[in-house]
Amino acid sequence: VLFRSNMSNVNLQPLCFYYARCGYSRHLQTVCREGIKKRGKDPVLVFWLAFGLASEGANTEAIRELDSVASRRPCIVAGPLALVWAHKRCRLVDHEAVRKAEEMLTSQESGADEESLLLAATFLFLIGKNEKAVKTNDKVLEMNPGNPASSALRGWLELSSIRESLVNKSVKTFDDVLEKTQKKDLYALMGKAAFHFRMKQYKDAHDVYTHLMVIYPWFIPALGEIAKSQVALGDWDQAMDTCQRSLSHNPSDITCMLLLCIHTLALQGKGSLGAQKVGDLVAIIESSEPMNAQLHYSVAAALARLAGRHPGVLNVVAGLIERAMSMEPENSQTITECAYINFLLEDYQNADALYKQAVNLDSGNNVALLGSIRTLIVMGNLSEAASQLEFLSAIQMATGSTSEVEFLSALLAWKKDRDPLVHVEHLSQALDLHLKVIPTSFDGSLPGIIEANPEYMLTLVRELSEHW
Repeated sequence: VLFRSNMSNVNLQPLCFYYARCGYSRHLQTVCREGIKKRGKDPVLVFWLAFGLASEGANTEAIRELDSVASRRPCIVAGPLALVWAHKRCRLVDHEAVRKAEEMLTSQESGADEESLLLAATFLFLIGKNEKAVKTNDKVLEMNPGNPASSALRGWLELSSIRESLVNKSVKTFDDVLEKTQKKDLYALMGKAAFHFRMKQYKDAHDVYTHLMVIYPWFIPALGEIAKSQVALGDWDQAMDTCQRSLSHNPSDITCMLLLCIHTLALQGKGSLGAQKVGDLVAIIESSEPMNAQLHYSVAAALARLAGRHPGVLNVVAGLIERAMSMEPENSQTITECAYINFLLEDYQNADALYKQAVNLDSGNNVALLGSIRTLIVMGNLSEAASQLEFLSAIQMATGSTSEVEFLSALLAWKKDRDPLVHVEHLSQALDLHLKVIPTSFDGSLPGIIEANPEYMLTLVRELSEHW
């Protein structure tokens, strides 16, 4: 489905770039494998296939693919760089192989052409080595100041900078590329849309992706991006139409299926139907991104906070977070989320054990510490909970109180001391502090849902309503 008949002669690198930047490693592999099957072993597609494999943890297979192209143009710089990267991701690092790859890089880099340096700069950008990516990309622009792909990559590097001045500059960089390419450069179009989305200029982002879709109808992710911009604009009806249109062509569209789930749970409040749709989404994820632990975590965390404690939805996302735990068994954040979902399912014993496991892995995980204290309160261990909260509050005194600390203080004031005034005072502070940190508008993103945490806000309101 990711490779259509009208894609036989198109440049697949922008699509590879899109999936790599989104962290959709299996999508990236699928596109590359289909391209290789139809076009033969194009070194660039083999390189991106290897990138996708390594991103999923299949480092041995990735290294084998990289070895086959590391001395072939245009992979003569990116190939050795990726070999070093892939080897260092292995559980047991082959230091001799790393040394040989570094020697290969030194010998091949001096004679590299524009295309080889650009591929290397793109790779460095995607693995977060922005400083090295800038230096490598600048070499391309020194050879050819008008190289549109290199100029667009400069825009992406500016957009991802921590310096706001560079971020603001990026849109002009993208516009300059588009002016020289009759508004057709795909990298620049994606970058301009990303800039507008970051700046909350959702109508502009929508217009860019609509334009992109007209020029490049084969670019499958465009409909999902259009739907996200429609959600951010508050036009849910249009967004749902766009999602249905995309799913009719690509039933495995994770973005659009996710937006359907959010709509069903948050806007329609249909728990049973939501559980069915979330189940469909999980099936898509397990089929198209089975080794993507971060995606499993993010989707589970977001939908758990929209579930309204519906057991059908929570049981489905519990399976998703357990799958993420199996992929990363020592990830304290993932275990904390599993504990939270168990808490919402009222399995307090298991939640408590998981919170403790998360804290043992990372003693600085305050989310797990607070979750453990909340579980103690619900189980009636009020004295122990009060002692732990007092200790944690003393540690956090320098940075000030948080919404969660105020909420737990409120619970103890009511359940332990039966003091309604202190209960309400702490709840009010908890609500005020939470509203200060949550997004002011919903852009359809998973981090936005997780940060806003509608489930937590409903809990605060329920507690306050006891005294109305």
